Amino acid sequence: MTFDRSNLEHVARLAMLDLSDDELDSLAKDLDHVLSHFEAIQKIDVSDIDDTDLAKTITTPLRADTPAGSLSNEEATKQSARAEGGLFVVPKVIG
Repeated sequence: MTFDRSNLEHVARLAMLDLSDDELDSLAKDLDHVLSHFEAIQKIDVSDIDDTDLAKTITTPLRADTPAGSLSNEEATKQSARAEGGLFVVPKVIG
């Protein structure tokens, strides 16, 4: 698979990127190079590798689940830009 300039122009248009001709050529070359590495990785024979081996060797250290003190509303909101009634006040972001 190759990542040619026309593919890159399409992706740039979808992402609303304004790229110069030099940038498009350079990025197309770089992405084609990256894809060639993925193609090489796909050719590696992993049929004799058990996919559960890694899960058997990983252990997750756990800490004790003990309750601890928490902040009061005043402590939690004292450095916020705006707070009312013990709550954070933020700008409206959804219509």
